[in-house]
Amino acid sequence: MGVSTNAYLFYGFTFHDVEAGIGEPPQWKRREGDSIDPRWTDWEYHCDAATVSRLKDLGIAIHCHRHSEYPAYSICLSGTWMSAYRGHPVVIENLDVPEDADTGLRLACELLGIKFEQPKWVLASHWG
Repeated sequence: MGVSTNAYLFYGFTFHDVEAGIGEPPQWKRREGDSIDPRWTDWEYHCDAATVSRLKDLGIAIHCHRHSEYPAYSICLSGTWMSAYRGHPVVIENLDVPEDADTGLRLACELLGIKFEQPKWVLASHWG
């Protein structure tokens, strides 16, 4: 019997991955008294309210995948983020994206200072 991990499928790209040598880590700032490691929390917790609001308006999300010790961060269209958790397969009905999907991702990258890359469908794993 093997060890299963969570699977994530999304339309976007990975903007930081230490092991793959991709990009710089997110420039999240901890709030005063915050002892929570950003790898274990939602990105929204570490961004200012205006940025969070603007990204939500654009339909953009940031997710962490792979392993908690060696995280990889991706930016994607919120509506395309799908997950299958350990031992629970998911049927994917549709892989269409809106025509303006790349525009929203490009604007979000400018807002966050992330280098824009051509978005693609990405299948990733996470093992806590």
